[in-house]
Amino acid sequence: MGVDWRKLRKVYVEGGNIPKPTKINKEGFPAYTIDRKLEIINLLMTGSTGNKFYVSGIQQVYDLIDTLNSYNDNDFIAKAILYSRLKGYMRDMPILGLALLSVRDIALFKRLAPIVCRTPTDWVKLIDICRSGIIRRGLGRAVKKAILMGISNIDIYQAMKYPDAVRTMIRLARPKETVNPSVIKYIMEHRYDVDDRTEALLRLKKTNNPSLAYELIIEYGLPYEVVTSIPNIIKYTETWRALLRVAPYMNLLRNLSTFYRKGVFSYDEDIEYAKNKLTNEVYIRNSKVLPFRYVSAYMSVNRYPEFPEELKSSIDYSAVKCLGNIDKLNEDVYVALDDSGSMNSYVTSENSKVKLYMIARTIAWVLLNRAFVTTLSLFGMTVRHNKSERLIQKERLMDFVLSEPPRGGTSLSAPIEELLSENIRYDRLIFITDNEEWVGDPVIKPLREYISRYPDTNVYFLTLTPYRDYPTPDMKNVYYVFGWSDCILRYITSDEYKQLEEVESIELP
Repeated sequence: MGVDWRKLRKVYVEGGNIPKPTKINKEGFPAYTIDRKLEIINLLMTGSTGNKFYVSGIQQVYDLIDTLNSYNDNDFIAKAILYSRLKGYMRDMPILGLALLSVRDIALFKRLAPIVCRTPTDWVKLIDICRSGIIRRGLGRAVKKAILMGISNIDIYQAMKYPDAVRTMIRLARPKETVNPSVIKYIMEHRYDVDDRTEALLRLKKTNNPSLAYELIIEYGLPYEVVTSIPNIIKYTETWRALLRVAPYMNLLRNLSTFYRKGVFSYDEDIEYAKNKLTNEVYIRNSKVLPFRYVSAYMSVNRYPEFPEELKSSIDYSAVKCLGNIDKLNEDVYVALDDSGSMNSYVTSENSKVKLYMIARTIAWVLLNRAFVTTLSLFGMTVRHNKSERLIQKERLMDFVLSEPPRGGTSLSAPIEELLSENIRYDRLIFITDNEEWVGDPVIKPLREYISRYPDTNVYFLTLTPYRDYPTPDMKNVYYVFGWSDCILRYITSDEYKQLEEVESIELP
């Protein structure tokens, strides 16, 4: 895309001493670049292989590859990969970074591989990237050795849970049976080193008795993925009732609509069980579920008019509790929520149920319930309307999140121009946006004026997408928060360099 000089003129001709932009964003509007290390963290913490409104998934892959290849410090890249995987709970981008590390520093790759690839499906993701030709020309000896190490660490129950992924690992790495004999025999020869649990699984495969199936699943905690692959018993509601009882928290949340379709919630005791588990604060705290999973779960069940209302309410309640342990912001806070058309893009791909505006509204709702005094501004090309915290707190989260979808263009400057015109000061200005402004004045112009007038105000841009189009250069009291994982809100009270310090403090294995 060529530079739109009419837009650029507003910044460094009409804007006086405002720094000249170093690039343009996806809409031809002026933008800036930041420190290379911060770019690496940004992409690893927010990137996705799914399509976005402006950037295709494959373009994000190439963005990460180009950014990593432009930086020579392999130790820092390795630390950023670990940070993204272990602290940000990201998956695709750390594995992509790991594949790139395999051609740059094989020793580091070997040390990181078993940490980044935590399940057989992670290993298959690495295999797919290596075989795609984007980074390397195939697996090679070093990657196969790493896969062998991964195979040696798989237990029989992971093999039951991910049989296709483990089979792919075995066929490509060709391990000797001595590497992990019980897993290899199970996957390749359908033979078992029988213990009580595998004996229960064998009995389950042979029975057509729903009561026996229920007892075996409950007593031995047989995993969802294995049980649902056995055709002779998945036709029974009793099987699904048992699976509800042994379901880990994430499994329960993801499969609420499945349990409903299988007739599980025709039983009052099962509704009560699911409700109690969904709302259990220990499970919520320990599950590490992204809060936006609740929005996705709610959407998946909301299409069924007869779905139990108490379970819908439980999802709503749990979504708030998931972020309710953050510290309160005892300050005057102004939240500017991007409600423009680009926020209609899907988080990962068009198969996802969650869109960016749903994420943004979830974060905004939580902020409005955790800050001291808060105003929410919905903006597109202009500020549409403001809502006080009292109004928002009376709304159910899902009602707020799933209200009228966003529309129109993005003017990041509109909220600040309104604050300037009304001479209103806040302790914090928090923008929740994809940062793709393309109408109105560039935000740097009114932002500089606002900070000049109120030098103690801190401004945060919660960037929900991996577009590296920063609308300002480095400015005092202006911070960028990268990503939208469970970690996102803790950075509102920090800055991007604090995140960088955390990455650099990681000790490599």
